[in-house]
Amino acid sequence: MVLNPDDAVPGDVIEIAFPEGTLHGQGYTLESGSGEEWTVEYFLAARPAYEDDVQPIWWVSGDSDVAFDSIGYVGADPMAVTVPETVATGKYRVCMRPNREVCAALTVSR
Repeated sequence: MVLNPDDAVPGDVIEIAFPEGTLHGQGYTLESGSGEEWTVEYFLAARPAYEDDVQPIWWVSGDSDVAFDSIGYVGADPMAVTVPETVATGKYRVCMRPNREVCAALTVSR
């Protein structure tokens, strides 16, 4: 999984690319931490990057009134997520849900 760009500001839309044939969904997490200790700060709902008419959405991890659609994608077409407007500057990782084992680094600045 590769982010483009991997250095963004709040409100930016970033693309998530995958190798051809990789199964992925539309649910991602934005996490803070380091090493083995990571905390989910936000949930990110992606859309295929070629669907410009749909804005990807996000919500704070403590919001219990949200859910992901269970949609699977296979292929190299990138997905797009929005960097949350309320995220603090710092180093994060974006991970695929539900397992959070496939992640990529993201730096947020202002």
